[in-house]
Amino acid sequence: MDARTRYTKMMIRNTFISILKEKPVSRITVTEICEGAQINRSTFYKYYDNPGDLMNKLEEEYLQALKDKLNEIDMSDFARVYAIILTDIKDNQDYFSTIISENGDENFRDSVFSLIYQSNLGRIRELFPSMSPLHQKWLFYYFGEGLNGMLQQWMDGGMTESVEDLVNFANALITTVNDHLKDYM
Repeated sequence: MDARTRYTKMMIRNTFISILKEKPVSRITVTEICEGAQINRSTFYKYYDNPGDLMNKLEEEYLQALKDKLNEIDMSDFARVYAIILTDIKDNQDYFSTIISENGDENFRDSVFSLIYQSNLGRIRELFPSMSPLHQKWLFYYFGEGLNGMLQQWMDGGMTESVEDLVNFANALITTVNDHLKDYM
């Protein structure tokens, strides 16, 4: 992609995110985006079908970039995985908060954390091979929903706590549960 194309797409996306802060994606028009990005409609349609398509492509690109980062590390290292995801969210706070707001896609947060869920399920199976599949699934959702709740509270509070504090707390919880479950089996 040449510099001009990258610049045009960046302007479209930045304009879209700005508008998304004010109104739901379903009410955003191509005309608004084009006026804000100072492009014509044909330029917009060269890259996107409509504002919903733009939203989907932004989400897909974000998830792919995050997957690429995670593919470079040991996925069994929960603390490292969680730290990378939280750092990425914090570094892109304005973008991420807008995308998952009531105007955007509130389910996008779940898509991001399905990356953690998938790695955790395999880890649970490794740590507790004699645990029944049902109990493994319960444990999987217990951790997943708990981490989602922590993430939501952290974001709602303005992400003022450090990523390290959140990761350490989550890791301590998981370690405690894991240690006690070994006695359960």
